[in-house]
Amino acid sequence: MVSLLTLAALAVRLLSLHYYHFIGVDGGVDGVGLAVSGKNLFSGLGYSFQGYPQVVHSPFYPILIGISWFFTHNLEFSGQIVSVIAGSLLVIPVFYLAKQMYTRKTGILCAVFV
Repeated sequence: MVSLLTLAALAVRLLSLHYYHFIGVDGGVDGVGLAVSGKNLFSGLGYSFQGYPQVVHSPFYPILIGISWFFTHNLEFSGQIVSVIAGSLLVIPVFYLAKQMYTRKTGILCAVFV
């Protein structure tokens, strides 16, 4: 059941990625900072953003984006695909946490809403 929900979440996110553009125009730079920091790390420039060491965000997400960028050389796609995979995998802990705390039915319902 969890694998089906995870695959469904992946399908929904991939369809959304195809039909919608999620780059915000509100001036927020967190996503850009994460992506550029990951790229810089794998380009030999260290864990930095705009020439300064990155001390605001933890390095795990940028490392994943940097690994993806290393293979695709497309920074926007790298950030998007890491988000799609992470969001899809979120179904698994949500299901098991809700199942442990409540019931299997609640776990399934919570996983569907993720």
